[in-house]
Amino acid sequence: MCSDLVAAAAVYHQTCSVLFRAGRQQQECSQDTGKGGLPPNTAQSETFSQMCQLLENSSDSALFSVYELREHMVEEDREDAVYSCKQLKRKLLEQYGDHIFFAQVSGRKDVICLQDMAGYILSDKWYADRKVNAADKSRRIIQAAANLIKADIREQHYTTDRYPATDDMHDLDSLTQWMPPLLLLLMQKLVSSQVQQLSLGNALVQADTPRSTVSPVLLGVGVTMEHTFGSKWLVNELSRLGFSVSYDEVVRFKQSVIQDEVSSESTLSHYPSSFTQ
Repeated sequence: MCSDLVAAAAVYHQTCSVLFRAGRQQQECSQDTGKGGLPPNTAQSETFSQMCQLLENSSDSALFSVYELREHMVEEDREDAVYSCKQLKRKLLEQYGDHIFFAQVSGRKDVICLQDMAGYILSDKWYADRKVNAADKSRRIIQAAANLIKADIREQHYTTDRYPATDDMHDLDSLTQWMPPLLLLLMQKLVSSQVQQLSLGNALVQADTPRSTVSPVLLGVGVTMEHTFGSKWLVNELSRLGFSVSYDEVVRFKQSVIQDEVSSESTLSHYPSSFTQ
């Protein structure tokens, strides 16, 4: 049923080829194994599984087109162990179905976007893994829960157009609404203190999506530490440990505050006509 035998790398059995070119009566081919097509390529299947893991575990800033994803995997392995772009796109559609779509982002075509991954993890992937690894049930449950929480974090709509307000940093109700529901549920099961639940949850979200999120709690910690101690090293050390935003983020925040104050006061002029500290 293939419309392009060359693209499908179709090859005749030698006996079949002779019969076809000679126009003779079709006979049963002794080389026929009972299954049509070429035997499955195990190396390509394994490489494709690695691609899927890369997509599902990629950082929030990682966007791959089909071509870029293939080139990335070719660098990691042999070219004959990676599907062609056309085959790769078809395999991805077979693997993810309605949970994947291909968009054009920043002039790049066929950028791979995953959606509603919680539904995918709870249905197809969960049952497929259950058949493969039924013995290690506890580990599989933890992995599935982690994937669900990770997908829930990725699907939250956080904005980086403005910094969190002071109320967002201190109000427990606002912080509770900011948290992804599944992560909040996990924190409530593990930690009794509400403040610790929210602060640890904020740190996890910031660590998982560092480029698309500004955590209210971590921003508040960074600004407070810099204002109280004036130490760049302290803020960066807390940031390295995952308990604060970086010192550069604190500086950008303070600059934005000054800019906002200057623009909101009609009687206050700004640099170079006056000095603002």
